[in-house]
Amino acid sequence: FPVTIRLSNRYNFTNLEVIISENGVSTDGSLDDQIRVNFIKEYFNKVKLAKQDFNLNITKYFIWSLMDNFEWAMGYSKERYGLIYIDFDSPNKTRKIKQSAYYVKNLIIPPNTTVKVVTQGEKLILPETAGIRIVSDVDESLHTTVSYVEIS
Repeated sequence: FPVTIRLSNRYNFTNLEVIISENGVSTDGSLDDQIRVNFIKEYFNKVKLAKQDFNLNITKYFIWSLMDNFEWAMGYSKERYGLIYIDFDSPNKTRKIKQSAYYVKNLIIPPNTTVKVVTQGEKLILPETAGIRIVSDVDESLHTTVSYVEIS
């Protein structure tokens, strides 16, 4: 954020929408990926500070990535960015939820919270919790569903 904060202070970008995309950290693929949990926790703390102390208009956050995937530089290697582990050697590509996925779920929807799902057209919106909500939107041009986190 230092560059964004300097530019914002210099050019008064307070109304400029900031979207954080493809943000994540690779780990060795362990289901107990505390490194990723710490990274996400620290990053969200920095986002809150940037919004409160520097009035940056950070509106969306895209984590990289939902599932382990093919990385162009490393292929299907031990470098894994996903919240969900994929066993690329198994015929069914078995998936397992990592600790970081549970952390993100609890960040968006705290434990013991009743969730009322709201739809607006094609958008599926979960209620805001502590300034964070997840939105799932059908993107007709990509013929897919896009999910992102909105931060208020």
